[in-house]
Amino acid sequence: MARCYPGTVLLEGTTLSEGRGTTRPLELFGAPELDAHKLIAQMRAIAPRWLQGCRLRPCWFEPTFHKHAGKLWVPRLTNDLLGVGFVWSQPSSTTRTVYHENEYVFETFYTLQLSPTSVVQPDLQIVWNPAFNPTAGPVVVFQFQFVVKW
Repeated sequence: MARCYPGTVLLEGTTLSEGRGTTRPLELFGAPELDAHKLIAQMRAIAPRWLQGCRLRPCWFEPTFHKHAGKLWVPRLTNDLLGVGFVWSQPSSTTRTVYHENEYVFETFYTLQLSPTSVVQPDLQIVWNPAFNPTAGPVVVFQFQFVVKW
């Protein structure tokens, strides 16, 4: 903490939390509205030599008292993604004698980046006239993926 104090004590006069009310006071700083990834990139661009030997990384913290007490601070990650799609599939001429209906699929998903190395992705598909099984009616498929990269 003593090594961090000279720099982070300057944040006390701002709306940023300097980590008081956590187990790492003056080693953490942030605010709920702060974009940690942009801030780190700007710091590296402006003063790369000043940051030599320093490791900055986004983290989650919730101060128990002082500024932003009781508010969980989660760094904003820029790789979240929402997708919606529609597919129309027409059977080929060789399969038309077996099944004549077209297949329609609606899909939506959301990719939520939990950290720079992990994401969760729920996915919902609705299939009308599933291939070679028209009596199945609309079929609903839900999947949930958790991906970790290292």
